[in-house]
Amino acid sequence: WLFDWGLLNQGEVEKDEVRLRNRYWEKGYLDFAVTTQVIKTDDPEYVDVLFKIEEGEPYKVGEVKVEGVTTFPVEDIRAMIPLETGQTYNYKLSNIAVQRVKNKYFRKGYCDIRVTPKLDPDYDTHTVNVTFIIDEGIPYVVRDTNISGNKITKDYVIRRELAIHPGDPVDNVRIDASKSRLMAMNYFKNVEAFPTATDEQGKKDVNFEVEEKG
Repeated sequence: WLFDWGLLNQGEVEKDEVRLRNRYWEKGYLDFAVTTQVIKTDDPEYVDVLFKIEEGEPYKVGEVKVEGVTTFPVEDIRAMIPLETGQTYNYKLSNIAVQRVKNKYFRKGYCDIRVTPKLDPDYDTHTVNVTFIIDEGIPYVVRDTNISGNKITKDYVIRRELAIHPGDPVDNVRIDASKSRLMAMNYFKNVEAFPTATDEQGKKDVNFEVEEKG
C-alpha cells in the first residue's frame, strides 16, 4: 500500500506525498504535483485526507552524460547507468545508477564520493537530459578499526568477523558487510559502523559501536 492509515500524523502525510511522487517519477511523470487537504467531517474524531494530483505527461530520456570522472574511464562509468536514450525516464533506474557508481568507487577507498543526477527537462518535447555529476573526493585507507560498547564480548571475537582491516581501502560496502556479520552473531541489539577522519592524510579510522544484548 502507498498509504499508512491510522491516527492523523502530518509527518506521515508528507511521506505519502513523497511515495506518490516517487511512484509517478518511476513512470517518467516529472511534472507530477500533489497538494493535500485535511477535511473535517461531521464526526469530530475523524478527518478525510484528500490528495489532489496533477499527473502531466511522461518524459523520454534524451542525452545521458557523466561529468567529473578522473579515476576510471568515462565509458566504464557510463556503462553502469541503465538509462538509455528514448526510453521512458525512470527515477528508480537513476537511483540504481547512483549506487552502482558509488560502489565502484568505494572499492578503491573513495568513501566520500558524491553522485548527483541533474535533470534538464524540455517541457515542449517532453524529453529530459540526465547528467550524472561526480565529486570523487580522494581515496582513503584504514588506519585503525576501533571497537566500543562491548563489555562481555571480547575484541578479538568481534574483529574476526570484520570484512575490513587496517591497510584496506575505506570501502563502505565492506563496512556495511562487517555490520551485517556482527548483527548475524546474535550477540548485539544494535551495531553502528562509520569512518572518521584522522590527522594522517589519506587515512581514516573505522569505528564499530556495539550494544550487547542483556
